[in-house]
Amino acid sequence: MNVHELDRQYRTHEGCVPPWAVALLVEYGHLDEFRHRAERGDWFCAHHLAKELAEQGKRDAALSVLAPFTDSGWWQAVKTTAGFLDRWGRTDDAITLVRPLAEAGDRLALEHLARLQAHMGRTDEVIALLGPGTEDWFLAKALVELTESCGREAEVADLLPLGLPAGNLTCSFAAPEGPLSYEPPACRQLGQAPSPWCSARQQRNSRTPLANRSGSVSWTVHPIGAGGGCDWAV
Repeated sequence: MNVHELDRQYRTHEGCVPPWAVALLVEYGHLDEFRHRAERGDWFCAHHLAKELAEQGKRDAALSVLAPFTDSGWWQAVKTTAGFLDRWGRTDDAITLVRPLAEAGDRLALEHLARLQAHMGRTDEVIALLGPGTEDWFLAKALVELTESCGREAEVADLLPLGLPAGNLTCSFAAPEGPLSYEPPACRQLGQAPSPWCSARQQRNSRTPLANRSGSVSWTVHPIGAGGGCDWAV
């Protein structure tokens, strides 16, 4: 399996049977062609076939279909296989499968491994895994999300970098001058009280405020869902 070619096909739907065409092959009974293409390395056909086999209770057969893709180390296949294992109650096997890519520094694998660990209630492992990488907003966001309501807000807040970039998923609000003994303006705007970790971050900033040239302090927050809220404050 050529990982780069698989990735190109996955992104462009070129040189393969695209997902919508796979559904038509199955719907109109072209099952032999569908299976033949899956065996020849067409990811979308293989993925669909694996799902059908899994739904029929043929779990080993489903994993066998995915195995050539997974063995190549291609992330989409590893993630898909790990998802099957996790749903079947084999989360430790899923962790074992994902860990090599995570240890190699793949940020998607790191985030997914943390989710699997969180699913098993291994908060210490989640913090140990994601804590060193919080300069990456993607991993910082995952750390905050996966440790929410675990009673570790202050510890997690201390791991977040003070200069965390806003990226595409955050919104910045300027706070007025003075002490930071108030709720972040984003929480007020969204009509929701700040969460405990947000308060912990607020307290940390009150000790080491970040002032720009105008003397004001900037908060960076991420709204959660339709109901509002914030993911972190800087």
